Amino acid sequence: MRLGPFVLLAVVLQAGCSRPATVQECEYIVRRVAELRLRSTVGRTADTRKQADALTRQLEQEIRKECVGMPLTDGAMACVRRATESRQVIECFH
Repeated sequence: MRLGPFVLLAVVLQAGCSRPATVQECEYIVRRVAELRLRSTVGRTADTRKQADALTRQLEQEIRKECVGMPLTDGAMACVRRATESRQVIECFH
C-alpha cells in the first residue's frame, strides 16, 4: 500500500484556520483509512477488525512522521469522520 497521499499533508492542509495535528488525530486518520480500505475489499467479516488493526500498525509509524504537527483544520477532521471511502479521506485535505 502506497502512502503517497499522506506525504502531501504538509502541502494540502494549509487552508483555513489550522492548528498542528496531534498524535491522536493522526492515529485516527490512519485507523479510518485502514478501516475504509478493508471494508471495501474484504467486506464486513469477523476478521475485518483484526486486519484493520494489522494494517493500522503497519501504517502508523510512517504516517506519524508525515502528519504530526502538520496544519489541520476542524473541518478536515469532520470530513474524515464522515468519509465512507478511503479516497474521500484524502479529499478531505484538498
